[in-house]
Amino acid sequence: MKPLLPWPLVAGRWSLAWLVAIGCLMSADATQGVRLKDLCTVDGVRDNQLNGIGIVVGLSGTGDKSPATKRLLRQVLARKNQALAESDLDSRNVALVALTADIPSFSKAGTRLHTQLSAIGDCSSLRGGILLQTPMDAWDGKIYAVAQGPVSIGGFGPASPANPGPVGTDHKNIETVAVIE
Repeated sequence: MKPLLPWPLVAGRWSLAWLVAIGCLMSADATQGVRLKDLCTVDGVRDNQLNGIGIVVGLSGTGDKSPATKRLLRQVLARKNQALAESDLDSRNVALVALTADIPSFSKAGTRLHTQLSAIGDCSSLRGGILLQTPMDAWDGKIYAVAQGPVSIGGFGPASPANPGPVGTDHKNIETVAVIE
């Protein structure tokens, strides 16, 4: 005669685990549903880190004087079929930056990523800048995202309970680290 319940529920070390799992699933509201990712984690699934090197433009004299910045700017302009002399690029209105972002596991195409950037050269502030289109790749060298847009240094304004300071004073963030709005 066959048992009425599946084998793991009849005997063995998994019987309690099966009962708990079935109880959890039965107690969930049928209209609400239960997502698998809420019940467990999948082995080997994690966020993926991206990085890139880009150019921020539109800085008011607070950018780099580094030769590397000029070289990268020339490369960007060459891709746009613009040829400028080295002396034309002698400006403190651009900065070389490093970008980082995480792609969440199970994200869909078109998901906006929280992208951070930091000045590489001798830039004194990224305030008011705009990041030019920058490809972001992973460890395997494949491009997974593109970042561009206005730069926000944040952290500028009145002190708050989360960031206390002396009464009546403002606080300033480090202006060479920012996020893309």
